[in-house]
Amino acid sequence: MNIKVGDTKLKPLPDSLSIQSPQKIAQIELPDTQDVFQDFGPGPKKFYLTGIFKNKDGGITQALALDEVKRKGEEIVFSIDKDASWKVRIQNFNFDLLRRGHVRYTLDMVEVSEPEPFVFMPQPELYGPDKMLLYIAALRVKAKGFSLRNTLATIHNALWKIEGALSNVKNLIRGIRRLTELPYAQLNLLKFELGLIMLQCEIIKKEAKEILDAPERDYSDSEEMLKYVYRYAQMIQTQAEFMNASACAIPKKEQVHIVMGDDTLMSIAMQYYNSYARWSDIAGANDITDPTTIQVGQELSIPE
Repeated sequence: MNIKVGDTKLKPLPDSLSIQSPQKIAQIELPDTQDVFQDFGPGPKKFYLTGIFKNKDGGITQALALDEVKRKGEEIVFSIDKDASWKVRIQNFNFDLLRRGHVRYTLDMVEVSEPEPFVFMPQPELYGPDKMLLYIAALRVKAKGFSLRNTLATIHNALWKIEGALSNVKNLIRGIRRLTELPYAQLNLLKFELGLIMLQCEIIKKEAKEILDAPERDYSDSEEMLKYVYRYAQMIQTQAEFMNASACAIPKKEQVHIVMGDDTLMSIAMQYYNSYARWSDIAGANDITDPTTIQVGQELSIPE
């Protein structure tokens, strides 16, 4: 076996050679769902060697040569026979002068890799709305060319509606760790958006299944795309159902609103229900017969 570090041949062979190949994994925490571990691929390899340079093979000369490479921070090639080689930098090089001119050394090196251009790729292992948005972006691109036929146009339109609803979901839960942190009104909005997502997923699945199950069809060129749409619409729906179930499981609590200077029953209804029409519900819950009589600082009970 031949082992070389740059121009220096390690002779005799090292007493020990350890190669570490770490994997970059990040933990991602999402509200009310399991943590996600996203794999970013292998990190740079690290090499650890110990051994002795004998006086007859160069001894201190070999040690000083490697120490100079480390000092300059040069990129060199570390090779084992002709089978494996890596571009590396020396991180640490320590040596002790022994009797008879021998040198004991420890050598640490790290692999140097050329930076790769960033390419955005959907990551199926993501969970929650981020995962759904990535699927929708991919599906929308695939469906773009099929809007001339009614059934596929329906799928295309449903994808657009899902994408908007998912964006709203992301905005609602941005900055929170648990769904219980959401105010009452926003929790109801979240349930509404998730319901829209689930409905549109059902539409997509129904349209795709009808085409795929038809005994005579002329969509053979689109069959893979339709299977893809159906499969991932099912995944999106599952995620939405999970989040919706979590939202619905949150115990209901009474909401109290303190009237501010510009408040009206209609503006308060819009704030909590996203609907002006429900001002009468607030009036009824607080025994208000004249909606113009609310006062600044007054506490109003907001019914469900």
